[in-house]
Amino acid sequence: WGQWSAEIPLSGGPSVGNDLGLGSEGRDSQAMEEHPGASREEIALNVFTIVCFPLGLPFAFSGTGWALGSLFMAYNAVITFLNSTLLATIVVRRPDLKSYAAIAEAAFGWGGGVVAFFIQ
Repeated sequence: WGQWSAEIPLSGGPSVGNDLGLGSEGRDSQAMEEHPGASREEIALNVFTIVCFPLGLPFAFSGTGWALGSLFMAYNAVITFLNSTLLATIVVRRPDLKSYAAIAEAAFGWGGGVVAFFIQ
């Protein structure tokens, strides 16, 4: 998983993700600098999400069944892991990017930032 990269070559153009510093050059010492912790509000929201998520599982499984529900849960776990790994790499290498809109703008330009701002 250490080789995960956001570079997606486009036909005839530059690769997406170059401004994010996610190339295959490896980790540098600047990436290991200290970052401030989460605010109280962010911690409260995360705890609320962790506590309330399991409360919705019986309803989800009642609609999908055990087999399909378990398949969806495994798929979501893999996608969440890959997404969090990619976001962690971006945060470590580019601490100036503080939102999804800023990350999208660095990766896709002004249009990507606007789209991410409105769907966030």
